[in-house]
Amino acid sequence: MTRRVVLMWMILAVLLVGAAAVVLSPRFSGGHRGGGTLLAFSPSSVHELIITGPDWHRAYHFRRVDGRWHLRMPPAGSPPESVTAWPVDSQRVDAVLMILRDRLEAVGAAAPPDAAVQVVLRAGNGEHHVRFEAAGPGAKVRVWGTGPEATVRQGLADREVRELFEERSLQTWRTALVLPDAVSGGSRLMLQSGSQQVRLGQVRGRWAVLEPALGPADSAFVAATLRAVASLPVAAFEDSIVPDAPELGLDRPAARIRLERDVRTLEGEGAAMSTVVSELVLGPLADVGGTHSLGVARAWVERSSAAPDPLWGPVVVRVPADYLRPLKADPLAYVSRRAIGVQAADVQTIVLRRIAAEDGAAVRFQRTSAGWESQDERVLLEDEQHLMRLITLLTESTAGAILKDVLAGIEPLASVEVHAIGLGSPRPIRVGLLEAGGVILAPSLVVDDGSGVFRLYERAPLESLVVWISRGT
Repeated sequence: MTRRVVLMWMILAVLLVGAAAVVLSPRFSGGHRGGGTLLAFSPSSVHELIITGPDWHRAYHFRRVDGRWHLRMPPAGSPPESVTAWPVDSQRVDAVLMILRDRLEAVGAAAPPDAAVQVVLRAGNGEHHVRFEAAGPGAKVRVWGTGPEATVRQGLADREVRELFEERSLQTWRTALVLPDAVSGGSRLMLQSGSQQVRLGQVRGRWAVLEPALGPADSAFVAATLRAVASLPVAAFEDSIVPDAPELGLDRPAARIRLERDVRTLEGEGAAMSTVVSELVLGPLADVGGTHSLGVARAWVERSSAAPDPLWGPVVVRVPADYLRPLKADPLAYVSRRAIGVQAADVQTIVLRRIAAEDGAAVRFQRTSAGWESQDERVLLEDEQHLMRLITLLTESTAGAILKDVLAGIEPLASVEVHAIGLGSPRPIRVGLLEAGGVILAPSLVVDDGSGVFRLYERAPLESLVVWISRGT
């Protein structure tokens, strides 16, 4: 955004404060608007805003949909539905509507010129037309307004108000976020970069790595990724490039981001489910130096009983590479470094099968109000301390490393089943030892929860726990 545009919107903010002062002044109290302004309408009732210029190749068609403003920019003379929509900053539109209502000073009656920027707004009380003359060197410009009664009135507007409706300013009204709906969060997220791809999703309220299926995800890292996706900026809208242009190379995408958000709405006596899908597909094209990438952004709504309903896009956007680099498509980056996604206090039962046990029998530890019991007897204090160390290891300790490949040379120690509130059906967790070597820098305790990843913990601080697990009884 240029310094001129920033300055323009700072001026808009000042004008809006002035508009508020006008509205609160005595001559506007009690609902009486007086005769000093050119237009009389309620900004909240406006549902369409169309802005055209005499030499413009495009029209700017704003429409309020479900409380949110969208912009279409069809070629001059074409219907707005001939092009795709994109969300705009609704606060900017609302501010401009207040300025049109409160900052156009009526001074008389005169016919407007043919060549002028024209604003058409459709409000609850009918259609209103505004024409601005070309901005000159003075501080004021002439403006003409026509309300539902079809009476043309002439007025004056500040030069800064007129500049808000210049074409280069209108293009900045679009929301400069690649995936605008991402600010509302998501239910599933897919990221692909080159040959790497990961799909994340919420399972019973907790994030998990769904594809490949690697179990619980690091919720803090997922949250940071969602924030990064929601803040991806649009450096520029490439309106001169059509989204299906072959030169974009989207048939061989270099990267892809797909965010899905489930929405539940009430319909009659029941509820309907839909999914808002936002997607950015990046091709191999980038500018000189690789500082920006070109891609196509779009969003649509999926329903089980209907065809997808477009929300906005597709639009070709230029995205800064610095904002894309932190987004990881490596599945291991999202795997939780905790073996079990519950709190230690929620663990109710531990079933321990020690490899060294002669008969291979399992020992069942049950949490009671008095402490831990095994076979209806209170466990020894030493055993209870080691049991709590094991629970802490599985629920609270963060692994020093996570590996995907099956590791050779693991010395198995025990199999553990954890029954906990909110965990669902337990599955055996294998605990073993691994000596240093290769990528392993220190002797490690290995936890394998069956999800396809191995969590490694430094062995030295856990030596007493290793001894307790290793003993045969």
